[in-house]
Amino acid sequence: MSITTKEAAKALRTALKKVGVTSRHVSVRSESFSGGSALNVTIKDPSIRVSDVNDAAKVFERIRRCEYSGEILSGCNRYVSVSYSHEVEEELKNRVKDAAKVAFEKALANRARLIDIEGFGFAVSVSDTGDVSSWKKTDDGYAHNVKCGYFYPGDTSALSSVIYSSAF
Repeated sequence: MSITTKEAAKALRTALKKVGVTSRHVSVRSESFSGGSALNVTIKDPSIRVSDVNDAAKVFERIRRCEYSGEILSGCNRYVSVSYSHEVEEELKNRVKDAAKVAFEKALANRARLIDIEGFGFAVSVSDTGDVSSWKKTDDGYAHNVKCGYFYPGDTSALSSVIYSSAF
């Protein structure tokens, strides 16, 4: 027998508490609607990673699919979403933007070298032609993440967007 969405929300809160994530860190809300229900988890603390909460929350997701087409069947599905609150998302974006700006300025001065974006697991490089690329740290060194295009000195908005979307 499956548990209700309200019971799933309570069980998720309990599971998160066991790993030190309390109601001060996240908000867990349940909702029901005609096609099913949902657990909506909002992270209120920037030190909590979406991937960590998502691992715990996805256990409670229940989506029925057609055996042949893979389409989602209507009714009785429980969806789970995990996201940062608007305030936390803005704070994290600003942190990435500040760190990317420092690294970008160092990269401009040292063309063709990888400059670490401190605290985010990424580096940036600027070629002799002015093309900017971000690089993700791996166990083996760095792997090319994405070519961000040409930037004018001090313009880190696209670079920080790429890093934010990859890191969080």
